[in-house]
Amino acid sequence: MKNVIVRKGAGFSLVLLLMAIGEGEASVIFSDNFTSGPSPLWGNENGSWTSSGGVYYATAPNNSPNAYSSVPYSLRDFSVDFDINDVSDGGVFLRATPVPGSPLGVKGILLNLKVPDGGSRLYWHIFYDGTNASPPLNVVYLDYGTTIHVHVEVAGDTYSAFINGSADPAIVLTTSAFSTGRVALYDFSGQTFSNFVLEKPQPSLFIRMDADAAVISWSTDFPEYVLQTTSDLSLTSGWSSFAGPYASTGGSYQFRLPLLNILHKQFFRLSARY
Repeated sequence: MKNVIVRKGAGFSLVLLLMAIGEGEASVIFSDNFTSGPSPLWGNENGSWTSSGGVYYATAPNNSPNAYSSVPYSLRDFSVDFDINDVSDGGVFLRATPVPGSPLGVKGILLNLKVPDGGSRLYWHIFYDGTNASPPLNVVYLDYGTTIHVHVEVAGDTYSAFINGSADPAIVLTTSAFSTGRVALYDFSGQTFSNFVLEKPQPSLFIRMDADAAVISWSTDFPEYVLQTTSDLSLTSGWSSFAGPYASTGGSYQFRLPLLNILHKQFFRLSARY
């Protein structure tokens, strides 16, 4: 996990010169190459998923309920990469939530890649709940081959899928149907998945000096982060948290630290509560 750190020096004038640290760079929060079996973090909700020879697959593919396996992170903005081997019918759920016992088993946005009954293509489904789903949306026919690399970016209301390393999205969907959720692999065929990597942008941390307090802020796009502080970076376990909930205004969380409480030397970071 990347830490975003701001230092306050001996005088408050140094704080006034501080700028934002970082620009929201992405960092890997989960990856799995399946060479030693699947990570225990996989949910294996439906489809009896397993792995062998560095690939992951459902032993009981299905679409009612959907055969899917998710990782336990509720995310807003993120990117995910994976390979599909012998692509036939399957893909990835985005901002998904399990709906146990329902006909579909899950709700969220599905990117599906399919070859049978019409040729190689990709499209979206919106699974509104565990019972109702849209027809295929924004269908794109594309000769992507039998073993392909998929890169998906989710930002705000926009979902973009890139195929085989292309810099241009092959397909895009815009919807406000879901604000957060899990990432889950989906299979309705005999295809397999490999080289799974999930990344999330990291928040930038800002600080300003008011007359009576240091005001530390970060984007409300990152509700899963907690603000922490230490006076000594050499102590890896010396970080303490400022408990929320945090005040928010204008799209930013804000935490006010009275000047009387600021230490001679102090560091701040945001730490994810996954």
